[in-house]
Amino acid sequence: MMLQKGFIQCLSDWVSETMFSKPADLEEAMQTFGLHELLTKVSDATQLMSLFSEWLVYDFNSPVFNNMSGLAYFVKCNPSKLESKLLNSYRCLLSFQVGFFEIKEVFPGERVVLENMSGEQFDVFDINTSLSGIKNSTMWSRIASVDGTYQMIGSSGFMLPMIIGSHTKKYKITKENNNAKVAAHFLISGFGPESQNNKVKQKPQNLTMGMTLKQAGEQFDEALSVAGMSKMLSSSTLKKWVNKEKQYGLDFPMKALFYLMSEDISDAQRNSILDTAQAYLSLYRESLLDAKAAVFGGKINEVSQPEYELNMYSYDDYRPEYERAFASIQTGDYQRAYTGYENFVKRILDEQTPFVLVFRLYANAALACFMNSDKNMEGLGIALINASLRLNPQYDFGKRQYEQFVTPFYDNANVVDRDDIKLAGYLRAKIVQAGERQYRKTPFRYYEDFLVKAGVSLERATKTHVTVFSTDPNKEGPIKIGRNEPCYCGSNKKFKKCCG
Repeated sequence: MMLQKGFIQCLSDWVSETMFSKPADLEEAMQTFGLHELLTKVSDATQLMSLFSEWLVYDFNSPVFNNMSGLAYFVKCNPSKLESKLLNSYRCLLSFQVGFFEIKEVFPGERVVLENMSGEQFDVFDINTSLSGIKNSTMWSRIASVDGTYQMIGSSGFMLPMIIGSHTKKYKITKENNNAKVAAHFLISGFGPESQNNKVKQKPQNLTMGMTLKQAGEQFDEALSVAGMSKMLSSSTLKKWVNKEKQYGLDFPMKALFYLMSEDISDAQRNSILDTAQAYLSLYRESLLDAKAAVFGGKINEVSQPEYELNMYSYDDYRPEYERAFASIQTGDYQRAYTGYENFVKRILDEQTPFVLVFRLYANAALACFMNSDKNMEGLGIALINASLRLNPQYDFGKRQYEQFVTPFYDNANVVDRDDIKLAGYLRAKIVQAGERQYRKTPFRYYEDFLVKAGVSLERATKTHVTVFSTDPNKEGPIKIGRNEPCYCGSNKKFKKCCG
């Protein structure tokens, strides 16, 4: 059964009229929505006002409606004195689904099959979407089952030139973080209201006006230089990733940048890197489209392919595994610690995640090898220390581990006899060769190869400190232990007097 014409509009009109009768409450709602700011960014406010109206109906709990949404109040109090059958149809709207959906199938003139971020699919009857929707593309909409049939029930749905990334699907998506307010900010600004778990802006806004591709590349390279990342990657690296999007994925550039920025980079430096990267990526992709259009005589369907992938990233994804391995070092379970670090590297390899801290993981895994009672692990420890310093030759803790464990390994100071020296050298060579063979079979080696092929270096100046992850849910990402704080190893000494 399809909705009657004007069914949603009648509800929306009633909510709007009621809100307008309370100017102070309406102004508060506009402030909460951010309407005034958003209006300054658009020339045509039609769609924005539709989203604001929809937000008042479904999402916003207002004092005007006894701290309920307009819809919830309407269903509960029945101010229009509707008959029970019609009121029950409005009650169905309370069980809505809202947010980003992937269009899985299109049946022109009839319906579409939508999939939400949790993988649930819905047959949705809507003629307009069935005629304009493109399979595998993404749209923002609100749907509900009304009298047994899923239908579009929002005042304003819209198509997006993107796909929903796997990282975004990991997050718990609720009505609160996917409502019409979020949609309005995304539609106009290219990203939702800033949150701890989504600091990567997803779409450049007016960053490329009057700028050439060369200028955009130079600005990105300058932003990297200011942040001390000029040896790690460059604008040519971004170009390489775009040219190999089938291998790396649409979201790889922004994901890589998120996880390659060290904890000591300021917010201003971080934002500068992301903004200039997006401007450069936008212009470069436009140049590729122009080149394709020239080859095909200007006939190219740009909307048939998503322009980018919507993804959110967070160190929360990796925190538990890192902390488990770190805890094993603290308790002296070195075999478990090594296995934990190896599994961690295997995961970021499987997920193709360049990770700025990984050279530290290599060094920690090496420490677990050196401290292990199994002496067959010594050669692997040497190989891991060498790999850690290949990834970042400026890693001071790696250098210190080399001096502490590797340099004494080659020391002949206590060997007097020339034959003993020769034998010792032979045995050392065997241990090192065995360690290299072990290393070549580990995820550590394959991950190092992945970084090399991706054109990523992790070389940047480091300071001696131990990196851990904050247990404070309000703090995102890695933190460092201060020199005067208790040492992480549990010795009750200050860090500077112990492992520091």
